[in-house]
Amino acid sequence: MLGEYSLKIPKSIDILKKVTTNFKDYEAIVQKQILTCSVKMFLRKPTEMEEVIAEVLETSTEEVENPDIRDRGYIY
Repeated sequence: MLGEYSLKIPKSIDILKKVTTNFKDYEAIVQKQILTCSVKMFLRKPTEMEEVIAEVLETSTEEVENPDIRDRGYIY
């Protein structure tokens, strides 16, 4: 919901920042959703999301052991 309605949810970037702090500790399905949400929000608010998307992509490609999440991070 956060990715789809980020323009209508107040402080959506702050909410996502809180979730991404422990990105590598979540299960793969949650990591996939956070990654997708981050990309959607970046496409809607590129200047505000630049820092968050960089952190999520770096973590997903360098620190996550799941190959599906790593590959998705590389694709994005």
